[in-house]
Amino acid sequence: MEVLTSITITLLVITWLAGVMLNSSIVAVYFRDWKNSRYFSVCDKIFLSTALLNIVQQCSNSGNGLFSYLPLSLKSAKDVYMPIFIITFSLIYGSFWYSAWLSVYYFLKLVKYSQGFFQQLKKTLSSSIVPILIMTLLGIVFIELPFIWTLDVLFCPIETTNQSGGFYQTKNNVPFFVFNLVCGCCLPSLATLICIGLSVESLLGQVWRVHQNVPHFTSSPQIQGLLRAARTMTLQLILNTVLCLAITFRFLITSPDLKILGIIESIIILFFPSAQAMTLILGNPKLRKKLFCQAVPS
Repeated sequence: MEVLTSITITLLVITWLAGVMLNSSIVAVYFRDWKNSRYFSVCDKIFLSTALLNIVQQCSNSGNGLFSYLPLSLKSAKDVYMPIFIITFSLIYGSFWYSAWLSVYYFLKLVKYSQGFFQQLKKTLSSSIVPILIMTLLGIVFIELPFIWTLDVLFCPIETTNQSGGFYQTKNNVPFFVFNLVCGCCLPSLATLICIGLSVESLLGQVWRVHQNVPHFTSSPQIQGLLRAARTMTLQLILNTVLCLAITFRFLITSPDLKILGIIESIIILFFPSAQAMTLILGNPKLRKKLFCQAVPS
């Protein structure tokens, strides 16, 4: 039991440091730009909001992990765990929707459509992206609130040769869990997938047209932009899919024989903010360049 606790605490510290440092570096870059009165694009605002969300999410994930081993009574455990649980999953689902909004804006910016709906949506995102992100997060919190009445906290004892202990585990309401998963994971992932499909279709069309006239077609700035956007959206979708499966396991695993799967999904959740920060850095040339310049002494 002591070995398991030590490993858990070490992992929580490592993932906390990695997630906070990576996302804080993104925030620091944008804070410096703000001090220099530089213009923030829609993508910059989404990247900054996602990084801030990831910092809070990483702290919440670590707190959630530490809580599982605290010696509390069951009543106190539910009073402490429930707010942490709602905050944690509100932030996780919020990151899903932030990825979806980023994919939608990439699609609207890089793919040319003449329909009025797409033009109006692009105009709305350009002028009101911050209120949209705030309202999205508040909507997710509103969806998560029923967990107060639908979620139970159970204590799972673990006995060893020398001592006994245990951890806290949740028992969920299956219909509400399915509704929660659809709203928080499936819908934003579907939006991201559609944006990827339409963007790739446009990319292939542009490559084919340019290739007819210019042998070195990869030199087109618009095509390069589409490639970066499609790559970023694809990486975000892969991360979201892996995390969605991890969340599903988190709710559905109840048998002690499947505890190893529960440990795997907990590790995925802990590393998600760090992985998403790396995706944002690799997908933004300006952000990557500034972070690299900061890391190299002049």
